Amino acid sequence: MALSIVGLKSFAQIAPSVFPKSGLYNQTISLGPSYGVMLGRNAQFWGLSLAYAYKFKGPWAISPSIAYDQEFDFSKPETQIVNTFTFIGTISYFLNQKWSLTTGIAKGFMDDDHVPKNLNWVNGDWATGITLGYNLPDFPSWSRDSFAISSSLEYNFNKSEFSFSWI
Repeated sequence: MALSIVGLKSFAQIAPSVFPKSGLYNQTISLGPSYGVMLGRNAQFWGLSLAYAYKFKGPWAISPSIAYDQEFDFSKPETQIVNTFTFIGTISYFLNQKWSLTTGIAKGFMDDDHVPKNLNWVNGDWATGITLGYNLPDFPSWSRDSFAISSSLEYNFNKSEFSFSWI
């Protein structure tokens, strides 16, 4: 199990895979919180994702994940909060032991962006993004787990909108 903190977005949770520093494993499960802003409108978001990653050949890894976000839109008369669940598929390339570059595709499948305000299955937005991640393989020093930080630029195809996230 590796703990990672990665950049995510409510429609494009693109996150680098993090692997234990021992190098003996080619699989991991990660949990990542995030925070970000929508570029072009007065909105921000926070989220959590749960991911499984598999390092399959050399510096390459794939990762399916499920993510939850809560978006706060301050551009509307009353602050509107939208909760979203998204499925994400990514591919990562590890530049070295510490740096990774990740891209992928995301699809929203559940949200409460309608009246009445309850979670329903939806044919949600499609999005993509690119993430630069930095892994701290010796943190914490007493564990085989690792800690990572990243920053993402995402694009929502349905809304023609960019967002930027970090943590």
